[in-house]
Amino acid sequence: MSSPSRGFYAVLCAFAAVIISLKVRPALERSCQVGGIWRTVNSSLVYRDDDLVYIPDTIQCEDLHFHQPSGLIFTACQDNHHSRLSWFPPLSNFDDPIQAMDTQGSIHVINPETFTSTRLEMENFDGPFITHGIDITADPEDSESIYIFAVNHLPHLQYLNGFFTGKPTEKMQKAQSVIELFHYTFGSASIRHVRTIQHHLIATPNDIFARSPKSFLITNDHHYREGFMRVVEDMYPNRHWTNVIHIAVTDMFPASGAPHHGVEASVALDHTYNNNGLGHGRMPDEILVSECLGGKLLIGQISINNQIRIVDSIESPAAIDNPSYFSDPYGDKSGFVLPSVSKALTMTLEMKSPQHKIPSIVVLASPQVNATTNMLLSPISASAKETDRWATRTLFEDDGSRLSTASGAVLVPISPAKSVGDKRQAWLFTSGFLSHSMVAVRVDL
Repeated sequence: MSSPSRGFYAVLCAFAAVIISLKVRPALERSCQVGGIWRTVNSSLVYRDDDLVYIPDTIQCEDLHFHQPSGLIFTACQDNHHSRLSWFPPLSNFDDPIQAMDTQGSIHVINPETFTSTRLEMENFDGPFITHGIDITADPEDSESIYIFAVNHLPHLQYLNGFFTGKPTEKMQKAQSVIELFHYTFGSASIRHVRTIQHHLIATPNDIFARSPKSFLITNDHHYREGFMRVVEDMYPNRHWTNVIHIAVTDMFPASGAPHHGVEASVALDHTYNNNGLGHGRMPDEILVSECLGGKLLIGQISINNQIRIVDSIESPAAIDNPSYFSDPYGDKSGFVLPSVSKALTMTLEMKSPQHKIPSIVVLASPQVNATTNMLLSPISASAKETDRWATRTLFEDDGSRLSTASGAVLVPISPAKSVGDKRQAWLFTSGFLSHSMVAVRVDL
């Protein structure tokens, strides 16, 4: 190769290196920020002993939903400390499918007035139940009842057989995740299983957004279930490989009893990065979609044909798991509640330890007010910057001693007459997919 040619290629390589650096470096820096690589772990101060309460019998409750008409909180819990340490597909943990088949979590009802949990007995359901995201929706025929959708991460039967017989399982699909549909009547001590829902587009389900007993959406939080490409998918935020799927149940009680019968599915939102939790927004057709490891909350509108159009987004200083919307009945403190693990590396290192202490954080995102007009800035404001429209602040954080992982959080308002001091307050209920207990903490709004 001639000297001019070598010089040309040297310049070309240098130019390519600059372009790659400009494109990749900001993404990696954002990943490090969201993952908490440089974050100092803090624990929020609680000044009075009764301002933080541990809710009994709430082990590893991933997702929380506050049902305003009844004043109750619904969640799904794994109910023991050990089974998730050997089987939890969302964390690429496929160690023991046989133990998973003997594991049954449950649905719990939390009373935020008494800080108690009721574990509901299962009717018409005795199979394994590896819990994750849930959602609730009204029973259109009975105002005293609701339907509950819940993710169930079952082992795939082929993998189970291979694991049991000692056959090679490296290339097998290890999980066969499904959605369970339950029916609950307020005041009952039990919950009735309606049917199991299965479809090939329900691949790596994380959370659920229920529109009706026959219509719901789910997130697939990863394209790759395990391996090196799963790591690439997690670490590099320009890999938009996840999606949201709409499911239509066309037959609540299929004669065959097969979980895939009477089920139709379509892609509602595509090309997202590690979408994770779903939440209900300020209006019935507003949906919250968290890009977890991207630290971004997408705010979308659901069309009449169940397609999602993103209309706004919020950047959080940390990752985002299952978002919820707090509607303040007493004033202007409404906002989006964003729970998360605050140190991703700590979670990776400790998630299989029974004594894990994984730092957690809950952030509140509220609309900014224009200092000149005293009006809220909207998504179509002249400024396009998310930081101009939304303010984020920490509601609660912990080093893992009191709360080890936070993936679900809801705010329950406290009447101004019962607030301590001159600040508006609420009870924050929060727990996580590996947490030892749900906690309720009084927070300033």
